[in-house]
Amino acid sequence: MAFLTMMPYLTNQVTRDPMRHRFLVEASELGLAPGHKWDCIYSDRGGVGIALKSPKTGYVTRWQLNEELTTDQAWYFTPVPRDVQEHPALKSYELVIYNT
Repeated sequence: MAFLTMMPYLTNQVTRDPMRHRFLVEASELGLAPGHKWDCIYSDRGGVGIALKSPKTGYVTRWQLNEELTTDQAWYFTPVPRDVQEHPALKSYELVIYNT
């Protein structure tokens, strides 16, 4: 399964919470408009999510939407397995984008 090209968002505004293994950011801080549609991750349209790019390292990681945990107030994402292989520290992390 091939990855589709995704426009990455910079992680300047993302906060890391190492105690809870989370990355946190408000949707507006990423420039996400109301009604934002997530990007397709895979060529077979098997998942949607977001790509993040670290301005410090230049690394781009992809995060897949976890629809079971998503609420009206927040979207929850997990790193895609291939990015966890390249960056094992991400294995236990989740990304939470708040919609305030």
